[in-house]
Amino acid sequence: MATRTRLGPEARRQQLVEIGIAMVADGDVATIDDLRMDDVAVRAGVSKALLFHYFPAKRDFAVAVARAAAADLLARTDLAPTDDLMGGMRASVAAFVEYVEGRRDAYVGLVRGSASGDAAMRAVYDETRDAITRRTLDALDRAGLPHDEVVALAVRAWQAFVEEAVIAWLDEPRITRDRMLDLLVQSFLAIVGSTQSDP
Repeated sequence: MATRTRLGPEARRQQLVEIGIAMVADGDVATIDDLRMDDVAVRAGVSKALLFHYFPAKRDFAVAVARAAAADLLARTDLAPTDDLMGGMRASVAAFVEYVEGRRDAYVGLVRGSASGDAAMRAVYDETRDAITRRTLDALDRAGLPHDEVVALAVRAWQAFVEEAVIAWLDEPRITRDRMLDLLVQSFLAIVGSTQSDP
């Protein structure tokens, strides 16, 4: 049992969520859904009753962990405010590959879990995709490239391609990392270019 430390409500809640993230990232559990409230309470050095004070149900805790993990993903893969669109896209995609590589099972659990019918988990997933779409469109703006709803749809669909390609590559890395990055960036160019009147 860890030594109990008195924390304010927000600090305690953040600590508990960070413990959940760490347990998934460290491989203590395979997915967010596998987190056990008893284990989290022991790791935090608090009673299970206190844990349920902050998260009335295990699902509430899992969603909070998923939301924090999504925020971490967005921060790590953010596009730098640069006019170099392709350099920024490559850096962002490389960061995404590295992120998923270190948390493959947890990430798959979040991606696949979003289609399970759990509305709260689906909302986290959709909000994350919406944020990536918005910032990618912002990058197109900085590069002086026009976009409309067709481009926005293409960018969102491209994210699904990236997710599937990265997960498949991690399972069977038959090409180099650089070739993988080339594929992802070139596919972005091809998909967005196909929406332009003058590709």
